[in-house]
Amino acid sequence: MIQLTFDGKQDSLIQEIGGIAAGQIENKKQIGEWQQISSDRFTKVDQLNLEQNYIFKGDNLPLLYSLNHVLKGKLKLIYIDPPYNTGKTFFGYTDSMPHDEWLQFMKNRLEIARELLHEAGTIFISIDINEMAYLKIMCDEIFGRSNFVGEIIWETASDNNATQISNQHEYVLCYAKDRSNLGKWKVRSEKANHIIKKYEEIKKEVGNEYPSAIQKALRAWINGMKKSKEIDLSGVSHYSYVDKIGVFYPGNSANTRLGGYDMDLLHPVTGKACKKPLNGYRWPAKTFWAADKRGDVLWPADENGIPKIKKRVDTATELLKGYHYEDNRRSTKTLTKMLGEKKFHNPKSLNLLQKIIRFASEPDDLILDFFGGSGSTAHAVINVNNEDGSNRKFILIEKMDFAEKVIIPRIQQVMSGEVIIFAKLQEDQKGVVPEFEKGKEKLTDQFYSL
Repeated sequence: MIQLTFDGKQDSLIQEIGGIAAGQIENKKQIGEWQQISSDRFTKVDQLNLEQNYIFKGDNLPLLYSLNHVLKGKLKLIYIDPPYNTGKTFFGYTDSMPHDEWLQFMKNRLEIARELLHEAGTIFISIDINEMAYLKIMCDEIFGRSNFVGEIIWETASDNNATQISNQHEYVLCYAKDRSNLGKWKVRSEKANHIIKKYEEIKKEVGNEYPSAIQKALRAWINGMKKSKEIDLSGVSHYSYVDKIGVFYPGNSANTRLGGYDMDLLHPVTGKACKKPLNGYRWPAKTFWAADKRGDVLWPADENGIPKIKKRVDTATELLKGYHYEDNRRSTKTLTKMLGEKKFHNPKSLNLLQKIIRFASEPDDLILDFFGGSGSTAHAVINVNNEDGSNRKFILIEKMDFAEKVIIPRIQQVMSGEVIIFAKLQEDQKGVVPEFEKGKEKLTDQFYSL
């Protein structure tokens, strides 16, 4: 296997934080100043548990090792948006490190992140072209090349100031702790929900007793969306048929190869056997008649046609695709409007994060983001929970003042009953993080005993 070679690789922890701190890195660190966040204030915390959401302020490296005492092997999903090492500066943050130091920095955090992952857990890492190739090889080493799940290419706004090639995309790499433990990722189609919503609007106007009129209006709307591209209905636009039950499309009855089911299906009006597909039917008689009993068979006008089973729009599913298009200037505008002024550069796409969360986590999972940034991951978790009634929880770690100036004000505007705890990694006057002292603070004792 190809391996990276860079200065400080073998003793990367010592290189980053020094020998004494590296020797103590696995010890629990003192966390304090516990507060509960409500929509308009901070309140006292009485009790801690893993049904709560957490925002921690402080260096993510000691916090990750501290969390490992509580959450080792428990996280189904980690998403991070680490420094891209672009050399740019924004809002007091300089995204620039010598290349070897950036590799040390990432290696140290990815190694402990792997320990936090559940055996069926995954980590998604945003990155751009500056360090993507190096990050991919590093992740192959840390997680194993066989545990590479795939990458999402995210096309964003165009770079109109390029000298040679205009970079229009970023990457999201995905690795599993053990890919053999992953199930098939398939969820209910978000795009299909647009059709369902429009169908309900039309039905309310027209009345359910006129399915043909609803179908005509729905098809006109679908065709309009295909032309304007206002709403992406690719992959679901064929759900354009309407009966008294709802929206459907007639599935193909034919088997994909010779040797399908051979049976006579008698037409309900003529009583004669319907025409058969050349390769035979793709489903057995039991499946067909069960569908007919539900009203899910589209019979032809007479026996000269082939009957088809209706596929209902609310059963439409989708896969997590390796390409996502979204101009991220929209995310920046949305966050700026929420906060009243621009306080963060390039927040991550809620649409993309929500998609990742829906595919790669279960309804009660705990999700970690240890480069909290603007709080997009927390916002996305709340949105997904509101959409599907789930109870996912989040833990965010952010070192800079974005925690108080961006993340918390943002989350206060969208929270709806979640219990969210805010705490800080403690530091002395010299910036040294003290070791955990049992009995010093009741809530910290409680946290480490969860």
